[in-house]
Amino acid sequence: MGLQYRLLPTRFSGMTELTPRLYWSILAVVAIALMLPVVLIDIPPLYDYAGHLARIVTTWRLLHGTEVTGNFALQPAIVPNLGMDAVVLALMWLGLPAEVAGRVFLGATLLMIGGGTLLLHQALFRRRSLVPVLACAFLYCDTLLWGFMSYLFGVGLVLIGAAVWLRLRDRPQAAGAWLAVFAVAAFFCHLLAALLLFGVVIGLEVWHIAAGGQRGWSTGSWRGLAATFWAMIPAGVLLLLAPVINQGRPPPTNAFSSLLSLDAVLLRIREFSYFTIGYDEQLDKAALMICITVLVMLAIMRRLAVAWALVLPLAGLALIYLLVPDGWVGTEKLPERLPLAIFCLALASVEARRGQGGIAALAVALVVVRVVTVLPAWQAAEVEAAPLLAAISRLRPSDRIYYAVIYDRPFRAELRPPVGYLANYATIRAGSYSNGVHALPKQNILVRAGSALRIPADPGTYRVGSPYMLFRPPFLSSMIASYDYVLVVNPDLYPAPPPDSELLVRTPRAALYNLRHRSP
Repeated sequence: MGLQYRLLPTRFSGMTELTPRLYWSILAVVAIALMLPVVLIDIPPLYDYAGHLARIVTTWRLLHGTEVTGNFALQPAIVPNLGMDAVVLALMWLGLPAEVAGRVFLGATLLMIGGGTLLLHQALFRRRSLVPVLACAFLYCDTLLWGFMSYLFGVGLVLIGAAVWLRLRDRPQAAGAWLAVFAVAAFFCHLLAALLLFGVVIGLEVWHIAAGGQRGWSTGSWRGLAATFWAMIPAGVLLLLAPVINQGRPPPTNAFSSLLSLDAVLLRIREFSYFTIGYDEQLDKAALMICITVLVMLAIMRRLAVAWALVLPLAGLALIYLLVPDGWVGTEKLPERLPLAIFCLALASVEARRGQGGIAALAVALVVVRVVTVLPAWQAAEVEAAPLLAAISRLRPSDRIYYAVIYDRPFRAELRPPVGYLANYATIRAGSYSNGVHALPKQNILVRAGSALRIPADPGTYRVGSPYMLFRPPFLSSMIASYDYVLVVNPDLYPAPPPDSELLVRTPRAALYNLRHRSP
């Protein structure tokens, strides 16, 4: 007899169901709305997206012997940051142009996160519901604007993998095999994604054992947890072979305590909702508050069901978010990455006993309203980028372009839109060198090589008034001597143009200069 996985108290039986036609119609409307910006806008204005795509295009050229500049080389390694590379390269092998393949990957990522939240909810409650669809209203968010593409794809794998585990957990061997597959895939997307997957599944199993009382501590109830640990072995071996944590050096023993403080914890609490922010901060915060208010009201009216099995994983993730300092043991942008995953898991863990029609209307309304703010912002970014992109696309493979972002407010504002990302299209479209191409050995299999090793590669972000800018102005002589073109974001904040340069294109937020010591 298989293991019984009881998730809900008996009093929540007999919940109302949506008709299949209405259910699938609403899902179709939400999916179409989510895809509109991806389909209608050719250049997604996401901060790291173009740098990742430039790396992938360069990798493609190296694999096909068409990379003639000698600036990059392939360095095969086990790297947990290759999700976008693998999918986009596969799509390019199928004949899709690189930029189209990148947008297909972006659309697939959004659908996987939204669909994964839905599948996990169904695995927990074993019924159709639109409560988890509320997560789709917050996918065009701060985390996406940073352009953490492989990580976000990995979050989708985490949600789907946890759902598959729940569906198969009464057959531990099959569940463990599938978990190992999802864990390896999540590992190659991002190390944090693999850790999230195991954290969620282990939390589910520990809750199952603890909730089973005396029976839960019997030998048979441990089979699921044992299968989880067996499934960790392939990903664990890959981690041991991957140079991802402090370049192979253990962290200092005082690293955690030196970075942790009460002020840092309070700041994390205040900034948790920042992940929801897209292009209209007041509207985005209102949307989040509406969702929370609806769920609280359902709880007060005793119409909210909770899958307590996810409470333990959510509590663990919340503690990690609050207490683990950013930059510890190789982590990067942890506060920007975790909240979206926590939010999706939280929505997967709750269900409305009544009011599915109201939830459906709310989900569709929030998704549409949020997309309505995204679409014009992306269109405006594309219109502003057009003259710069036209000039950048005409560069030659032998040219080198540098971008410098000068800003005087919180850097998050530079994500909307990140004009500096356009420099990467010199690599994508013309094969030129850009300092924005992601070519770090511990993050991917592309590294700088040859003459590029002597080129300053600092992406060049400069905050007005900071002590750093006094000692490191944006136009260093070493940069001027190494590059042919300079793309300056917010040139009004640093009105002096690069020395010995010629202005080629000027837009409200950026200026492209040709360095006159180079031939035009």
